[in-house]
Amino acid sequence: MKKTLILGFGITGKSVAAYFESQNLPFLVADKKSINIPQAIRDDVDIDFDEIEKIIVSPGINLTHPLLIKAKKADVKIYSEIEFAVSQLINPMIGITGTNGKTTLTLLLTHLFNRANIPAKALGNVGISLTTYLSNIRNDDVLFIELSSFQLELLTKPFLDMAVITNLSDDHLDRYQNLHEYIQAKANIQYCLKDSGKLIMDEATYEIFSKDVPKKRVLFVNESIANAHLDFKELSQKSLIGQSLLEIAYCVSLFYDLSKEVFISAVLTFKKPRHRLEYVDTIQSKAFYNDSKATNIASVVYAVSQIDKKIVLIAGGEDKKFDFTTFNLFKDKVTYIIAIGKTAKKIASQVNAIPVIEEETMQSAISKAFEMAKINEIILLSPGCSSYDMFNNYEHRGESFCEAVRQLKHEVQNNG
Repeated sequence: MKKTLILGFGITGKSVAAYFESQNLPFLVADKKSINIPQAIRDDVDIDFDEIEKIIVSPGINLTHPLLIKAKKADVKIYSEIEFAVSQLINPMIGITGTNGKTTLTLLLTHLFNRANIPAKALGNVGISLTTYLSNIRNDDVLFIELSSFQLELLTKPFLDMAVITNLSDDHLDRYQNLHEYIQAKANIQYCLKDSGKLIMDEATYEIFSKDVPKKRVLFVNESIANAHLDFKELSQKSLIGQSLLEIAYCVSLFYDLSKEVFISAVLTFKKPRHRLEYVDTIQSKAFYNDSKATNIASVVYAVSQIDKKIVLIAGGEDKKFDFTTFNLFKDKVTYIIAIGKTAKKIASQVNAIPVIEEETMQSAISKAFEMAKINEIILLSPGCSSYDMFNNYEHRGESFCEAVRQLKHEVQNNG
């Protein structure tokens, strides 16, 4: 019996391996790291593709991986984990992608539907894989699936009843050769729609996708909510959820005939996921905010715009080939930038309108930010970069920030 090769052993790869093991199906796992399971092999060894039925690729694996190139030459079928899983599901499914706000919108919609007594699950890039869900399927669940550009690269099967693109800005330029290649990866979500499915986005976002997505496929948010008689700006201020995300969520709710009252109630009871403009603590009238999820420039711009006080900004991390000159636009609000990680020197060289101080660790960055901040100013971690140069992921980076703030508070209290 031929085997399935699982390429990559992160969260996705582990969930696929667990599923195959639970079903007593033969498989191998290939990864660049050594893995302590019987089915593991290195991803750089020669493989007899005559023994491989298909390959399931984890989203972090680039499609130019040598093993995948060899597999294509051997006519071995290559699937994403998403495509493998959805072939076994009959649930209503709504896909959500975009540069920023994907996770918040996915969780908000899941909360909204459950509050309206429509069972719903948040899956995909939000943290729970579809393959994990296969172990406990409920066919009446509405599945909200967060889809990254990496996950969309291999998807062509029409399985979505509705799709959303929240927005788009420069990101993952360390993986894609240019911005248009990234746009095309996101635009692949249109091919995942069933014939009757609609693609939801606002007009500004469509301007970016107009060359890649036919207008007839798009349902524009502003047209759908024109008669909502709802103050989305006020609701955004109360809930601390971005106005554009609220408008998209309301647009989706209209298709399921959810009442305005249920929508407002769900928004006001929704708890945002962590590491997104999260208040941490205040020390000597200087407040600390953790926005570790800000892994691109647009996220930093948004975070700075949401704060109405002077800011000491902690930024930097893994280089995703971004241009940091945008930070110069913060000169009237940001008093100092504390630069960390691999991009620290790049930030210092590209930002000349704001003083930049380079630090090597999160603890030293927080200490320096606290020293430079004046009373009633905000110390904001909003890196604008991925975290893998210093941390396991953005959550680890955010937790390190929070722990460093706790340590600083302890030191200040002991010295006070």
